[in-house]
Amino acid sequence: AAVQEVKRKGGRVLGIVNVVGSTIARECGRGVYLHAGPEIAVVATKTFTCTVVAFALLAIHLGRLRDLSAAQGARLLGALQQLPDQISAILNQEARIASLAQNFAKYQNAYFVGRAASYAIAMEGALKLKEVSYLHAEAYPASELKHGPLALIDPETPTVIVMPRDDLFSKNIST
Repeated sequence: AAVQEVKRKGGRVLGIVNVVGSTIARECGRGVYLHAGPEIAVVATKTFTCTVVAFALLAIHLGRLRDLSAAQGARLLGALQQLPDQISAILNQEARIASLAQNFAKYQNAYFVGRAASYAIAMEGALKLKEVSYLHAEAYPASELKHGPLALIDPETPTVIVMPRDDLFSKNIST
């Protein structure tokens, strides 16, 4: 219904879909096929990851059409090309992550906190935890932490903070 409403109002719709010939692909008429393959579980990890990469590529190419320099575009593309190795490095930490999960297992609730793009990742992390473990999990933007959510944090509720070392790192530390 959303695609039809946008088109009815004269808007253009770009579909980023995993299934060739899906309803959204047909309705949009243009888009990107992820070709991530079928998701085996409820947790849509392959399609989520591929969608983020597709958005990043789209942003890089739109940026190049505007004012993103060739060097900046190449740097961003290089970072995307490093993803397979970075994912492998995370998968190699399975024992450490299993140990962290043991610590989490005794809790009934969890909070995820992030700022800007990391807030979207925090929301996805909370969703994954709910879908797989059936624990209550909520995500909050770091910028809003002092305005209510901070009152919810206690020793019985673990908090996962998504905080990459980027230009917002020092701001996140001060939050």
